[in-house]
Order: sequence, then C-alpha cells, then structure tokens
Amino acid sequence: MNKSAVYLAIFAVLCVLAGVLVGASITRGRPYMRWSGMGHYGYNRNDRRGPFEMLAERLDLNQEQKAKVKEILEKTCQEIDAVGKNIRNSIDRIREKSDQEIMNILTLQQQEKFRALQEQFKQIRKDHMLGGKR
Repeated sequence: MNKSAVYLAIFAVLCVLAGVLVGASITRGRPYMRWSGMGHYGYNRNDRRGPFEMLAERLDLNQEQKAKVKEILEKTCQEIDAVGKNIRNSIDRIREKSDQEIMNILTLQQQEKFRALQEQFKQIRKDHMLGGKR
C-alpha cells in the first residue's frame, strides 16, 4: 500500500468529519437564533433581547400576533431540527461506509492507528458539541 493512498484516505475521512461538524453546528439551537451578525429580520446577536422579542417590538405586535409568530417560529425550529437529524443520519451512514472502505485497504497495524484516530476525532466532536452549547 502506498503512502499517498493512505494519506488520501485519511484526508477523505477528515472531510467527512468536517461535514459532520458543520452539520451539527447548523442544527444546534433555535433556527431563529443561528444567524450571525445582522441576521434574519435584522436581528443583531449582540442585542440582549432575543430575536422574537426584537421582532415583536419592531413590528409592534399585539398579544394575538405575538402568540402566532412564536408558534410559527417554534414550528420552523421543529422542521429544521427534523431536517438536521436526517442530515446527521445521512452523514453518519456516509462516514461509516467511508471508514469501512478505508479499513479494507489498511494493514492490521494501520487499522489500529486508524481506530485510534477515529476515537480522537470522536472526542474532538464531542468536545466541540459540549463547548458550543450556551
């Protein structure tokens, strides 16, 4: 087995793992709180009020409108979370397939190293997820 093939395989795994991290960060939290800077509806993340409160104030919503807007945003959150779960599941299946294909071309010694790398990446993802929650 040549070193280039091994490095290419490891690079492919790293790309898949990067996709997992991106997918996880997209689906974390409320969808209407994920925009950076001046985001959706002009919400500024530095504003101490939440985006719902900012939107309600700027539009001068009455109580009935506030209830409906909040319901719409919550429904949107649930829909986006469902899409995120599908994305995560798809990414996991792709990663598992890729990992198995890589394992099939490695020697036993390389397989041991690869498993150790996988554990390191798993810990990095776990730390990222725990550190990213507010």
